Amino acid sequence: MKLQLGQTPRDLTLKDAQLLGRLPQVRRYAPLNVGAAELSAANRLREVTVLGSTANLIPIRHMKLAQGSFLAHGTERSAQIVLGAKIANEFFPRSQAIGQRVRLGDNRFLVSGVLASQGESMGFNTDEIVIIPIDYA
Repeated sequence: MKLQLGQTPRDLTLKDAQLLGRLPQVRRYAPLNVGAAELSAANRLREVTVLGSTANLIPIRHMKLAQGSFLAHGTERSAQIVLGAKIANEFFPRSQAIGQRVRLGDNRFLVSGVLASQGESMGFNTDEIVIIPIDYA
């Protein structure tokens, strides 16, 4: 097949990313699916930016967790969510966010972590994002 000028390239799939991750030159990788959805809990509702990825996203993008964890070994397929610092404070101002249940779109998630406040990173205000496993994105 001949590549024609102006042709739109095909997006990488999750399977493509997994295959690239097997290359000896790749030390670690974090596929990323970005979207938006409604987050609801504790009688609050708001639209948030959603990052679907793997546990490698946090160290690769130099993010830090203030509390909890994300996709600890053996939990890669569980419905867990990390909240940005501002979101955690908005939804759970008087209680700890870790262990709370939230609804993101049509799915329920268990809050497993809260990001440290960092402001802008990767073109997003990380204080106002949520991160979920790539399989749920």
